[in-house]
Amino acid sequence: MQIIITLFLMLCSYQLFGQDKKISCTKAELDKQVSQQVKHSLDKLSARNIVSFSRELLDKEKEIKLSELEIEKQRQLLDLSIKDFNKRVKDFQIKQNSLLGCIEKQDKDRDSRVKHLVDTIGAMKAERAAQLLSVQDETVAIEMLSRLEATKISKIFNLMDKEVSARLQKQYLNMTK
Repeated sequence: MQIIITLFLMLCSYQLFGQDKKISCTKAELDKQVSQQVKHSLDKLSARNIVSFSRELLDKEKEIKLSELEIEKQRQLLDLSIKDFNKRVKDFQIKQNSLLGCIEKQDKDRDSRVKHLVDTIGAMKAERAAQLLSVQDETVAIEMLSRLEATKISKIFNLMDKEVSARLQKQYLNMTK
């Protein structure tokens, strides 16, 4: 019923203000003019026009309800999508943490193996250590050298082949910068 009255007032105000002339008045005068226009429009309406108008209002109300249902359905779909997205983010974070844990474990294992090699090379004579480091992967050799004492490193470099020694020294110096 409120919708009918609201639409009727809107129709009346459109008729009242839809004219091209400008009207300046106070709020009280405006309310009085709106009331008069509503009364005039109601007097002009016949029973047939009211039935037609009521049908139109009912049809509009049905359309509004259908639109509201569609909006509610879309909101529910959006909520489901958000929940699914949040679940996927949590799953991704779990997998990421697992992967990072594996990487950290591999790094610790590698560090442990390098430390063992450093201890082994540190206990060897410089000549034997130079031979062993000359045939190692350069990255691993530099990492092992960086963990040895400076006096041991200089002895090892002096006993290596000159080309290998120069290449490793260059990488060793670049690493320490």
